[in-house]
Amino acid sequence: MELTELTRKLISIPSYFNESTNEHGLGEFITEYLQSLKWLHVETQPVEGKRFNVIAHDNHPPRLMFCCHMDTVPPSGEWNHDPFAGHIEEARLFGLGACDMKGGTGALLHTLQSFQETRGLFLLFDVDEEYYFKGMLKFLEEYNVRPELAVFPEPGLKIGNGHRGLIEVNFKVRGKSAHAARPELGKNAILGASRAVEHLLETLDTYNHPVLGKTSCNLAWLRGGIDQGNGDIGCRANKISDLAEAVLDIRPAHAELCAQTVLDILKEYLRINGYQLEDAKTELDFGSLYISPDRLIKFEKIVYEVLGQVEYDKISIGGYGEGQLLNERLGTDCVYFGPGPKEMAHQVDEFVSTQELHQASQIYKKLIENYCS
Repeated sequence: MELTELTRKLISIPSYFNESTNEHGLGEFITEYLQSLKWLHVETQPVEGKRFNVIAHDNHPPRLMFCCHMDTVPPSGEWNHDPFAGHIEEARLFGLGACDMKGGTGALLHTLQSFQETRGLFLLFDVDEEYYFKGMLKFLEEYNVRPELAVFPEPGLKIGNGHRGLIEVNFKVRGKSAHAARPELGKNAILGASRAVEHLLETLDTYNHPVLGKTSCNLAWLRGGIDQGNGDIGCRANKISDLAEAVLDIRPAHAELCAQTVLDILKEYLRINGYQLEDAKTELDFGSLYISPDRLIKFEKIVYEVLGQVEYDKISIGGYGEGQLLNERLGTDCVYFGPGPKEMAHQVDEFVSTQELHQASQIYKKLIENYCS
C-alpha cells in the first residue's frame, strides 16, 4: 500500500477513547498488516476490556525498537475537513491524529514493506498514551527487552532527546474554624493551602536542569470552606474555612524530584504553620528523561543523510512522553522523531505534510538497515 493511502487508512479508523470508541479497530488493522509480513512474529497483549497492545519482532535479540501509540485525543472544535476522511490539500494530509501519531505510524508501517527479513527489530503499538499510559505500563510488566535504541515517531521532525516528567497529586488541608469576626482564633485552610503551594513553588526552584530547564507547578484546582462531615464542603461567610482541597500538576526537570518529595515539602510547611495535610494521593509520578546527544551520533548521521541538517527539539517546553518509562525500566536510549508539525498535535485541522511522511519513512528505513541487518 502506498504511504499516503496507508496513512489515510489509519486516520479513517477512529481510535480515541470514550464509552463507545477505543483503539480496538486500529489494533486489528495493524495486526493484520503486520501478519502479512511473514518474517515478523506478531502477538497481541490484552490491556483492559477490548483494548490491547500489538507487538511484533523478528525473533532475534532486539537492537532497535519503535514505539507507536494507537490512541488519539477525541475530536473537538469545528473542523474544516472531516477528521476521519484523510483529505489531502496542498500536499497536506488532514485528519485526527495525522501528526500525533498516525503519520509516524504510517511511515513506519510503510517502511517495513522494504524488508524481507531483519535481525533485531522490535515493534510496539500501544494504547492509552494520551491518558494514563496503561499500554506501556502493561508492556513493561510482561516484557524485559533491552534494545540499544527506541524511537517514538512523535511529530516535529526534530530530535527530541528528553522531556520533563509528570507529577499529579491531590490533597486536603485541615485548618481550624472560628467566627469570622475573630480570625486569629482559627486557621484558614484555604489560605494555608495557597501559602503552602507558594512555598512549594519557591522550593521547586532548586530542582532544575541545565537542558530541561525549570520545574513547573500548576495549582490546577482549589476549593475550601466548612467541613460538613459527609465529604462535602459548605460555604459560611461568617466562619473561617477549616478544610481545603487542591490538585497540583508538576513537571519535574530534575531526576530526583518525585511525588513523595512534593508531599513531604507541603506536609512540613503546613505542620510548622499549624495545619495538617490529609488524604494525600498520588495520581501520576513519572520522572524526567534526558539522553545526551553524544549517545545519538549514529541517529544524527542518518537524519543528516536524509534531511541535510540535524535539529534538536526544545525539550524544556514539551510535554511528558512514555519514552521515560521505557528508559527508566529498561535502560534503553529513547528518542522522539516523526513527521508533522508539533504545534498541530491535538488541534483542529491537524495535518501532516506528505513530504515529511516520505522523509520519516526514509529515515526509519536507514535506521533498520543500520541496526538490524
